[in-house]
Amino acid sequence: MSIKALRMASDRETKRYLAILALGSLLTLLATGSWLLASLGGLFGVLLNFLTRQSESSAIHDQLLEGWPNVIDEVRIRVCTLGEAIPHALFSAAQSFGEKASSVFERSRITWNLTGDFYLVCKQIADELADQRSTAVLQTMVLLHELASTSTESRLKRLREDRSWDLAAAKEANASMAGAIFARRFVLVVPIGMALAGAAIGGGRQSFQTPVGITLSAVALGLLLLCWIWSTHLIGLPKVRSRHFEEIGSAPTTPYAKKLLDRISSPRGR
Repeated sequence: MSIKALRMASDRETKRYLAILALGSLLTLLATGSWLLASLGGLFGVLLNFLTRQSESSAIHDQLLEGWPNVIDEVRIRVCTLGEAIPHALFSAAQSFGEKASSVFERSRITWNLTGDFYLVCKQIADELADQRSTAVLQTMVLLHELASTSTESRLKRLREDRSWDLAAAKEANASMAGAIFARRFVLVVPIGMALAGAAIGGGRQSFQTPVGITLSAVALGLLLLCWIWSTHLIGLPKVRSRHFEEIGSAPTTPYAKKLLDRISSPRGR
């Protein structure tokens, strides 16, 4: 990403957190009448949003996970049916990714037009995406470009099957976690709802302004936050270890290149 893009993203994040801080503080102040609890409520909202938000990086990874099967299939059609070169086919097919992911490929197309170095371009894309599965696909594209053969179509088919399997496994995992995610949110909403209901009844609002009420409320917010962090850790998908783009462009006949070609030619394509 460019420095300007990073700065704009940072400004958006800051504005969002300030808005959440202000809204959380205002609602807590209206419910309890305590400025101290209002500040704690605002911080609680910011921390909760930080722990649950989908970052730009994870959004790109989701777009890549969903898009690679179709992109690889389009590359196969363009290369094996229309006779396009793999670099041109890849940049054209990558437009079907989501906005965030496709913009990475669009920027790299300029580098490709200027240098004609497909390995360098794919390495830059892999570094920017920081996605293990995408790195494997890009490495395969470089090898197939450097070692063009009659088996290119079958290898691309196996690569598509591999990415389709990853997508199906991710969807199954997300479906199995749907109940746990709902339960986690329900457990958060219930105590907050009970506290608001208690504040609206009789002199309940004044009880939050006493030292004991403030202390117990602060402890309760802390426990809720700890429970949220713990449950997030329990239901989270395991992180895929990142991999580096191997030095394969200058010497495609190295043992590494042969090993990778054997892997993508196997029944599982891994």
